[in-house]
Amino acid sequence: MREIISHLASHGLPPGKLIMIPPPPSDIDQCRRRGIKSKDNALTRMFYDASRRLAEEVGAAVALDFWDALLERPNMFADGVHFSRQGSEVVFRSLLPHVDKLVPKKKFH
Repeated sequence: MREIISHLASHGLPPGKLIMIPPPPSDIDQCRRRGIKSKDNALTRMFYDASRRLAEEVGAAVALDFWDALLERPNMFADGVHFSRQGSEVVFRSLLPHVDKLVPKKKFH
């Protein structure tokens, strides 16, 4: 991840304009019911937390925090792995205020 951030910076994207989206959890029970072999949420959580720490360390604009919101509500995943419409909305709503802050408003006359 550090290399990706460095690469982006070398092409003119300062870390302060970077929004990091850490890996989401899975709904393990839903995966099991559907016979889908899923990733382990304990391991995924380690990557999620490491992504958020790295974002802070490199001065990224933000690292989204949506883990609890996805696991505490029903119907966040279509199949246990991929976001449902509701899950996508949770991620979108956590992303939008940061995009609004970072992307200059254009006025078209």
